[in-house]
Amino acid sequence: MKWKRSLLIVGAVLLLSGTCHYQWRHHIDDMINVEWNPNTRILDWGRGSVIVPRDFDYERVDGIDTEMGKFNSTDRQFSIEFDIGELAGEHAGGRGSIQTLRAGSRVISGQLRDKEGVFSKAAFPDNGCANFYAFAAEEARLEALDSLVRSFQPHNRTPAWIHAVAPGRHPFRMQSQAVFLAAATCAGCEPTSTQASDRSC
Repeated sequence: MKWKRSLLIVGAVLLLSGTCHYQWRHHIDDMINVEWNPNTRILDWGRGSVIVPRDFDYERVDGIDTEMGKFNSTDRQFSIEFDIGELAGEHAGGRGSIQTLRAGSRVISGQLRDKEGVFSKAAFPDNGCANFYAFAAEEARLEALDSLVRSFQPHNRTPAWIHAVAPGRHPFRMQSQAVFLAAATCAGCEPTSTQASDRSC
């Protein structure tokens, strides 16, 4: 009986050790390389990719410690911005309220409304801590961001089951008291919960 207990303990230790090895063997930022292909409309950052709707122009933005940029509509009335990197989640202060899975990777999204319009955001915390967000006075404009989120393709080197058990790198809770009211739907995603995990990048 004791040997069985010892075997279970050893197995648990090996599982935790392997999980941490996969989670931390590479620095997140070392695997990020943002590339924009105007012909295919694909933005690839090494850990994932999305397809940007047409009628948007790419504009690179110099970030201090993250990869940043934006996609401006041709009429210059609407922009989708992105912030990718280990510190991107911390800059944003909160990610959203709806969590789904895409090929084992979390997609966390939500919207915040006020009298001036709607702020919408989507985060891919398992794929280079990528965040995409936009503000629009007219909610219909946000369909472009929804389309981008639906096109998300994770490029994971880590087995999907690792994401479910791996400890987060920088746990935090949303500091704002504002509540995200709705979320961009993700075609092909599997709903996992209505509340975002506390784990961040």
